Amino acid sequence: ERMTSVTFRDPAVIERLKRGFVPVGVNVRGDREIVWTNGATLSEKQLTATLQIRGTPTLVFLDEKGAIVLQTTGDLDPRQFEGLLERALKTR
Repeated sequence: ERMTSVTFRDPAVIERLKRGFVPVGVNVRGDREIVWTNGATLSEKQLTATLQIRGTPTLVFLDEKGAIVLQTTGDLDPRQFEGLLERALKTR
């Protein structure tokens, strides 16, 4: 909740996300269907299980081919999140 109300509303974070990222929110208990990178259709809960997500918030970064390049769990303030975005870009 804190990342939603603070980090994701920070103007610098919003501007950085606009350059090189496509944010997608997933409800770990949700039933909305998502088409994953391999073409499989999964519910949000199924995707969470597939990615072995055990806690929230979990951030998963994919490269252009859909491969996971970075995954982390835990609350981040805006500056920490900006650093994570830069790290994700360097791993692609």
